[in-house]
Amino acid sequence: MRTAAARRETTADLCDAVAERCCKACGKRLYCWVDCAGETYDAFNNLFRSLPCPTAWSRRTCPGLQRRCQTPVRLANAINVAAAEQAARRAARTHDGAARAALCEQYSALAAALAELAGQVYQTDVPDKRKARRLEQLFSEIGLEPLETTVAQDASGRVTATVCVPRLSFTADELKVITDEVSTLCRRTFAPAQCIHSGTVTKLLFRERPRFAVDCAVCALPAGGDISADAIQAFPDETGHFHAVLCDGMGTGKAAAVGGVLAASLTKELLHAGFESASTARLVNIALALKSDDESAVALDALSIDLYTGDAVLYKAGAAASFLLRDGKAAVYSGDTLPIGILGSVTGRRELLCLSPGDTAVLVSDGALAPGASWLRAQLVAHADDAPQKLADAVARAAREKQQDMPDDVTVMALRLRAVE
Repeated sequence: MRTAAARRETTADLCDAVAERCCKACGKRLYCWVDCAGETYDAFNNLFRSLPCPTAWSRRTCPGLQRRCQTPVRLANAINVAAAEQAARRAARTHDGAARAALCEQYSALAAALAELAGQVYQTDVPDKRKARRLEQLFSEIGLEPLETTVAQDASGRVTATVCVPRLSFTADELKVITDEVSTLCRRTFAPAQCIHSGTVTKLLFRERPRFAVDCAVCALPAGGDISADAIQAFPDETGHFHAVLCDGMGTGKAAAVGGVLAASLTKELLHAGFESASTARLVNIALALKSDDESAVALDALSIDLYTGDAVLYKAGAAASFLLRDGKAAVYSGDTLPIGILGSVTGRRELLCLSPGDTAVLVSDGALAPGASWLRAQLVAHADDAPQKLADAVARAAREKQQDMPDDVTVMALRLRAVE
């Protein structure tokens, strides 16, 4: 059962508001609204059906009401005010409904994302007490009496070691020597130790060095001026992943760039915090919807590469086709999905890739596809052996030359996987 607040207002409600505002003190109110109520309501209904905007009514608009009413100017003002108030309430109800829907989607997306993080946090790591004791002895021998020492192996088989010592500062050379000693003791190759200070304690965190690295190159050519609606983020995180984000705001210029920059920045923060790409897209979609009343459609490409295994996840929402260059051939990955920022929900597409050293993933904005997907694919194959920066520059500039009377922002991002020596 709907409440009075949620009930949809009708023409009868508008008539009652006009009667309350204009006719309450009139001597003919009983005649108009009781004796001739049917004719009065019919006159109002005819008025609202004939006018595209009831708030612009004047005394000459409806002769039937004007002949009956003793104060037609006052009646016109009452109708205009009552109609404007009803329209404002209708708009407020629409806005409130959209806000409630967005809030429910936000809570749902956040709950799903937090559940993913909880699953990562509560993954059981297998402690290695024997290696932990050896590590404790090592630090004692070099004069750094440890407060706490742990060595553990996660579900993927990667080893992490932590050593807490009284607060100290270390030079890069000292950290390198310590890391080499810990690597030898644990029989793993660790990346340079991460030094974390907290109060009177310094924690040295040792993570296994990734097997791979990514050489990332970007060429961005704005359609006009210095502002591009294509926003880019490329960064590694502490868990051994490299993330590349390309957000293409719909249109060109400053207005389109606002949505693209917001989406790219928020996507970076969420991916860096450990959120999965699908949950990230849902949260960014809500942020764009709540940013303003104007539509902020943004095409999203997000590529996350595991630097230990080479496995990658490509998430696309309304974005242009992406490519994978391998052995002189170009595989195409596209998805018939809508950009984020349009609907209350996201219909993205997730692709699983397996990269090997020498493979190059290429993300592009739709401006690079203006000459056609077949043309772009041929260009990428022709430059497949070039260095990533040379490839990105050559393809982006060739696409710009192909654009005719309506230039668009062109962005090409090339990411090549290589083995770490």
